[in-house]
Amino acid sequence: MYGVGFEIEKKKRNKLIAVVILLASCILLIPILTNITEALGIGHYNTNNDFNISLSGGTGGLNVDFDLDLISDNRHTGTITCRTISSGSVQPIGIVYISYNIYREVQILDHFHDSYSTPRISFQKTHINLQGERNSELKCIGTANVKFLVGGIEQEGTIDFDLSTIITVSSGDISYYWGIAQIWLLILDGIAIVVVVIILAKVIRSIQFDKWYTDEMKNEDEEFFEKVREYVRDKKAPQSS
Repeated sequence: MYGVGFEIEKKKRNKLIAVVILLASCILLIPILTNITEALGIGHYNTNNDFNISLSGGTGGLNVDFDLDLISDNRHTGTITCRTISSGSVQPIGIVYISYNIYREVQILDHFHDSYSTPRISFQKTHINLQGERNSELKCIGTANVKFLVGGIEQEGTIDFDLSTIITVSSGDISYYWGIAQIWLLILDGIAIVVVVIILAKVIRSIQFDKWYTDEMKNEDEEFFEKVREYVRDKKAPQSS
């Protein structure tokens, strides 16, 4: 009897742990669902490429990253990141000049240029309010002068770069299609939380009952029900004439 009781208690404990984990998962889903477009990367675009020039003993170049995030009203925040790269015996010193334009199709949306007396190994610049409707193309086209160390001698090279991204969703698409999906997913998650809480309450009550229901009480109940069963058997037994 003790072994059976222990198994039942263990099963209920495992069930309690499983229900608590499920409840925690449903609760943790709430911040994800309220920011579902960010979680799924909807309205986020990234394009990255290396642009190299040949130098004696290897190559030198730039890794350029064009990162876009849809904010609202088809406006995007765009971040340009450049990092010096090299191969072979070439060592990068840094960027001394950079200039680029950000286009929508052929229209210039923003422009940047700067020079550096101290060469920079990396560069990053964020642009706001870049207008880009669905199916439009946003491009970053520019040039940079970069210094490299080749065989102990400084050399400066000009590196051209060109990156582009096609915008696939609009603010309206996200507000309508993803907005409706977000509402339904939050409703379903809320219903799931309520159901799991009810199950959790039942499991806890069951465990509390087991603690309250002592072995002595179990034995008394078993004796009582055994007497009832004997009484029923006696009543069903055929009466001798």
